[in-house]
Amino acid sequence: METKLKPLRKWEKLQMTASERRKIMCSVTFHVIAITCVIWSLYVLIDRTAEEIKQGQATEPEDTGAEIIHV
Repeated sequence: METKLKPLRKWEKLQMTASERRKIMCSVTFHVIAITCVIWSLYVLIDRTAEEIKQGQATEPEDTGAEIIHV
């Protein structure tokens, strides 16, 4: 099975109504915000864990699960 994609400049516009375009843009916006929130949450979790390790306050493994759920 082989697929070939045309170069981006040769793509044709899809025939969509304004409502369909709005729905797609809302969906894309929602997913970008959701991914940003997940990445930010992971950053905060990793940063706090690294800070606790530096201070010698490392938590027990079972406590880490509770922190993940809390974030």
